[in-house]
Amino acid sequence: MAESFWIETLGCPKNQVDSDKIAGSLLADGMRRADGAEDADLVVVNTCAFVESAREESVDAILSLSEHVRLGEAGEQREEKLGERQTAAQRETPLVPRGGKRLVVTGCMAERYGSELAEALPEVDAVAGFGVPVNVGGVGSDARAGGTTVSNGAGVPDRTAISDRATAETAVPAMDLLNMARPKAELPWAYVKIAEGCDRSCGYCAIPQFRGPQRSRSVEAICEEVEALEIREAVLIAQDLAAYGRDAARDSKNRETRESVRFGDSDNDEPASSPKATSAALPAVKLSSLSNLSALNQSYPPNSSRPIIPLIHEVAKRVDWVRLLYLYPADLTDELTDAIFATGVPYFDLSLQHVSRPLLRRMRRWGDGDRFLSRIQHIRCQEPDAAFRSNFIVGYPGETEEDHEQLLEFIEAAQLDWCAFFAFSSEEGAYAADLSDHVPASLIAERLAELREAQDAITESRRRQLLGRRVRVLVDAPGIARSHREAPEIDGIIHVPDHLPVGEFAEVEIKSSVGPDLEAELAESVKLVAPVKPLKLSEPAKSVTPIELAEPASLAESVKPVKSSKPVLQTKPATPASTSKPAAAGRQSHG
Repeated sequence: MAESFWIETLGCPKNQVDSDKIAGSLLADGMRRADGAEDADLVVVNTCAFVESAREESVDAILSLSEHVRLGEAGEQREEKLGERQTAAQRETPLVPRGGKRLVVTGCMAERYGSELAEALPEVDAVAGFGVPVNVGGVGSDARAGGTTVSNGAGVPDRTAISDRATAETAVPAMDLLNMARPKAELPWAYVKIAEGCDRSCGYCAIPQFRGPQRSRSVEAICEEVEALEIREAVLIAQDLAAYGRDAARDSKNRETRESVRFGDSDNDEPASSPKATSAALPAVKLSSLSNLSALNQSYPPNSSRPIIPLIHEVAKRVDWVRLLYLYPADLTDELTDAIFATGVPYFDLSLQHVSRPLLRRMRRWGDGDRFLSRIQHIRCQEPDAAFRSNFIVGYPGETEEDHEQLLEFIEAAQLDWCAFFAFSSEEGAYAADLSDHVPASLIAERLAELREAQDAITESRRRQLLGRRVRVLVDAPGIARSHREAPEIDGIIHVPDHLPVGEFAEVEIKSSVGPDLEAELAESVKLVAPVKPLKLSEPAKSVTPIELAEPASLAESVKPVKSSKPVLQTKPATPASTSKPAAAGRQSHG
């Protein structure tokens, strides 16, 4: 019988796509899926390394799954608790292989820590970085050539830490996960990764260090994958989604310019702030090299069309819904919002991270609360049913009480549908790791609780606004559906009658709400909605200029009631303990 495999995926949707492609490669090798880790010959753990909590979760998963792959020499006499983290020196009983089963660790932790991870985890047979096959043969076989052999020091055969990290910025790994085929989707929707890596240098993020610079796929390759998945909804993802295609024109001169201005502001007549300064008092730095927003964002000449736009149009011809996740706020041009409206999914996942202008400069990011609110209101005036999600970092070094109050005020004014709040995590190699003025953990916890409580109430209120409304939903599973307002896995759901067929659209009437979730019934005198014909979108005729929004005098003035014949549905919640669904570690927008 063919060998079997099991893949455990942790972290963000981008990791899930990688796991799908790893599964595709293993199936192509003649392996079969196991029903569980305990039945698998090969167990692969695709790890996350975005923040400390995600790394802890990954290590716990590795240790837990190792129990299915290895047995202690003392067998059941071992008193070690499942999932307890111990170093090799702390383990009195060495672990030995069981029946040729193999445990391989891949993903961000494997790429970032390599040999260090292999040394710390004697349970693991191989630590495989990006672009390295996980279906290794016997230990020390040719399949491991090029890796660094590490002794586990516990009498177990040598294991290998493999890292195939390209030294050149544009180099493609031998096993290119980004462009590998993947199996047909098992659900009516799927994440579709359109690019890998990131060219930004946000102060809190270390992702570019191990994911590398941005590398975009071709439109043709993306569309081929969408068609092969046979899905109704494509969820486009990347570290920096709207930057899709920029790497095609990247050169060393542009990179040098980007590094010098990336944390500045878009207005060359306004002082940007040095990220080394405190949030309370920042020295002014004139960005004389900048003339507009597009220069700041290492993007395109004014009025040029961004490559993400035609990609959206092409994908929309092949599926009913196209959803975009992880949009950098400065890239949200009118042209891009028009393209999003045309997909029938007016859902805006904006990577805001904070609203205090000085603190955002310290984070090496663009924007401020007034600009964000202006853009949100502008979109709602065009489409009152638009839904918004965002993420915010709490306790970034230098965050003052005034910064926190600004964020609370913004949350109340913006009325976002969905929000996630994350405690700042100091990441080795990231700019913020060397910053002073760290916020005490106890104060961060207080601020998180206050923000989550406020957002929970907003989310619950916005969900109640949908009562009595008829909405079009996609049925994901028996009794479970989503409208355009809910991204899969991370937002609330809509409970629908069990008889509605999975993978089809239906029009339902919202009857009740429970926290982030809704209860609905099939709308009276309405049959199942027939699949919508592919959208035939023409390119927008108008030229697009960078976002230049007048700054409101205050937050209060920036948000005024939207006059519309439709109920204004402003739906976006946080991820608190009560009404909001908690986001998994590593689900934070990485932009």
